[in-house]
Amino acid sequence: MLSTRALLVCAALLLAGGCRLPRDTVAEVDGRRIGAAEFEAAVHAFTTTFGQLPPALERELPRVRRGVLDRLIDREVMLAEAGRRGVRPSTVELERALAATQAGMPPKEFEATLAEAGTDRASWRRAAERDLTIEKLQAAITAPVAVGEQELDDWIARHRERGEQPEEVRAAQILVRTEAAAGEARRRIVGGASFADIAREVSLSPDAARGGDLGYFTRSQMPPEFDEAVFTLPRGEISDVVGSPYGFHLFLVLDRRPARTRGDAELRAHVRASLLAGKRDTAFRSWLTEARAKARITYNRSLIPG
Repeated sequence: MLSTRALLVCAALLLAGGCRLPRDTVAEVDGRRIGAAEFEAAVHAFTTTFGQLPPALERELPRVRRGVLDRLIDREVMLAEAGRRGVRPSTVELERALAATQAGMPPKEFEATLAEAGTDRASWRRAAERDLTIEKLQAAITAPVAVGEQELDDWIARHRERGEQPEEVRAAQILVRTEAAAGEARRRIVGGASFADIAREVSLSPDAARGGDLGYFTRSQMPPEFDEAVFTLPRGEISDVVGSPYGFHLFLVLDRRPARTRGDAELRAHVRASLLAGKRDTAFRSWLTEARAKARITYNRSLIPG
């Protein structure tokens, strides 16, 4: 954290165009340092999610880098507030979350996954604790938000068609950079290898840790390439190689839920949860905007120009 004298010097320099931060620091938020190495790791994690970087994203890389930094700054603002409020997960909550993440993965496989991600168990544990802290802060800030019965009735009356639940598919995917790599993965699976095991081994998507499981989704919730593949694919059958702006995919349909009409109780519960989530998200974003505006943020302009 900067000393009082350093803060005064920075204040003067800000009026003249910016305070010089150490070369290993990309920004500071109320004295909380965001390291250059941490920032570059976050940029790398974001861009590699797409496998082979789409040309449009390649051109926008400076804006992507600034967007990643903005998220890191938001994180520091939230963690600072959590510290002021004394918000943090209990040991039991943390251990439960860590166990859920490792569920179904042998210890050696989990360690290999961490190594491939460029991290270790201690860093993974700290990141999990940080994420849980932010979740608990969000819950604390949005606790007063509620959905009234009249509000619920009015919404249902205006959107009665929402009682129709469209067909859902639960699918898994494998994402790799090249068509050849996708073809080789498919050959191994057709030869008897487990789709989930191959996903954990080679997939570049964040869902690889879950064996590529994407959960349930309806049409138009995913990119069109996903819909074209999975909604015509028989359950339990692996797709051909599918190209997209993110790379090359293989898909496996795990389950299907046919279209149906929700009952009144189910519909009210679904709508209440949806409205509540939206209102809480809006309330928290409003709080974060105000909190960030009050924060003292200093950028290293040699690393993040503009």
